[in-house]
Amino acid sequence: MMKPAPHAGQCLDLGPTACPHFLQFLCPFGMLNKLKKWQIPIRTNSRKGRPNTHPASAKSGLLGSIFGSLTVVSYVHGGCLCRCACGQDKIVTPARLLNGSYKSCGCAKFRRGPDSPQWKGYKTIPKQYFLSLKHDAARRKLLFEITIEDIGNLLENQQYTCCLSGVSISMEEKTASLDRINSSSGYEVDNIQWVHKIVNEMKWDYNQQEFIEWCNHIANHVGKTRAAGCLASYRPG
Repeated sequence: MMKPAPHAGQCLDLGPTACPHFLQFLCPFGMLNKLKKWQIPIRTNSRKGRPNTHPASAKSGLLGSIFGSLTVVSYVHGGCLCRCACGQDKIVTPARLLNGSYKSCGCAKFRRGPDSPQWKGYKTIPKQYFLSLKHDAARRKLLFEITIEDIGNLLENQQYTCCLSGVSISMEEKTASLDRINSSSGYEVDNIQWVHKIVNEMKWDYNQQEFIEWCNHIANHVGKTRAAGCLASYRPG
């Protein structure tokens, strides 16, 4: 009686007589190709000088190896015990580690921003934000001579604060907005600054000096009228 075919992932041990002709004899009608399709490894007898190519034989060399966010810490029944960068443990077979199927415990798909393995950008600047700036500049026929590294380093140098108001801004909260100091010029390294998005909406196409002068006029006028009691209903935000 023929033995039932092994399940996927189960090793088929053919012993010392496992030569190519014998395999073809044991596997008629293309059964050998089916074994390959089922991804069933074939183990031969290493005592005859044939190496054991079963994935389990690779376990001895994986201890301490790093695969993405996973580090192999020990061997257990069923595979390798791996510790993820997030602190969780997961058991993964050596074959799946070697072929790159597992690079985290599963937490990677829940990460967002620069911590995500799929992150495309520079520092905290998403690549999509930079591309939208470039596309908008091309649509408005503005000069665009900056890189994503330029605006990322600029935001870091400004310590993630608005250049005009001093309030905190961030890309995660979508409060940071790249502004052109001189609105009649394009995007150049010496003509850009990070401001709060509300400040950028208020400034719009005004020249920066003109915008600041109007802000001073408003602040001085509000201060005088409040002192005179003309704005009794005024409530500062």
